[in-house]
Amino acid sequence: MSDRFGIGESTLAEIFDDCIDAINRILGLLFLRWPLPNEIGAVADAFFRRSSLPNVTGAIDGTHIRIWTPRLADNLVPYYNRKKYHSIALQAIVDADGYFLDVLVGLPGSTNDQHLLIFSGLYNQVCN
Repeated sequence: MSDRFGIGESTLAEIFDDCIDAINRILGLLFLRWPLPNEIGAVADAFFRRSSLPNVTGAIDGTHIRIWTPRLADNLVPYYNRKKYHSIALQAIVDADGYFLDVLVGLPGSTNDQHLLIFSGLYNQVCN
């Protein structure tokens, strides 16, 4: 994008960050939400019908988004994951129909699953 449109890499990174923030603020509020207390029973029933597992309200997993190794970047060690490439970590929770309830993305690839969960909105909700 930088080469194609004649935009400096740092400017492009700033624009990218602004876009992600806008998506999170606007679209996240519209499409990502944990079920309300009166909806939890229906979500658990849907999981039970699909899997015979009782009292499940979300399926959680993580993955890595591969990133190119920047040539001039400092301190890339946190982005080097256990799978031996540079990445950004992503954690998502879906309901029984595969709709996203919570998404956390952007932490360095070396972040372990426990820390991803701690940084997620779900963890704070459960603790409160």
